[in-house]
Amino acid sequence: GHTVVATNHSWVDTPSGNGNWYALAADATGQKVYAAQSTGPIKVSSDGGQSWTTASPAADNWRGLASSASGQMAVAVALSGSMVKTDDGGATWTPVSATPGVYLERAAISNDGQAILVARDGPAPGVYLSTNGGTTFNRISGLPGGGEWWSVAMSANGQKMVATQNASIGSNAIVVSTDGGANWAAVTAPQGLHNVALSRDGTTLVGITFAGTDNSVYVSKDLGATWVFRLGVLP
Repeated sequence: GHTVVATNHSWVDTPSGNGNWYALAADATGQKVYAAQSTGPIKVSSDGGQSWTTASPAADNWRGLASSASGQMAVAVALSGSMVKTDDGGATWTPVSATPGVYLERAAISNDGQAILVARDGPAPGVYLSTNGGTTFNRISGLPGGGEWWSVAMSANGQKMVATQNASIGSNAIVVSTDGGANWAAVTAPQGLHNVALSRDGTTLVGITFAGTDNSVYVSKDLGATWVFRLGVLP
């Protein structure tokens, strides 16, 4: 597999590896970039993707990466249940012992590294939240059942959060929080929405759909209350 990074409106091909590149994350400037393989290591770049170093965590089935706006804080999760975090821009990584379990899909992290949100599918699917930098995690109760949780996103201050279920297996739930995960509410989303990204200020929510031949991009400016089609094929 290959990773490509956009620099000044062009794309640069980075070194290849033996597995699929499943996750990417970057700081607010685009200089600090993290990339993870499904069957390989985590790579870190400090110059916008021009050069890369291999991070210390062992090769794993990495699925999710998240970076703070500064790039100093980052977290990675794997299907094996492994979770690691860094607070020095990827120079050193610490295993998170309080991992929610296996089949971790995606993660999000606040700018101070204290709030970490994780989506888990497979056995006991759910959304898990830590408010102490990963020392402990709590499974969020009262969320819609019947599906695997697939994607999470968070604003830089950790107050606005979003989680979605895996729409490819029939579920289509999306829930949001505006108070750091204390309370959650379901919102109506385009059919098949299953992956989201939230701007660091929490004002723009972007989602992609997966529903048959409908693979589209939608944007919400009110945290999922309303959506506008932007790219792809209208259902």
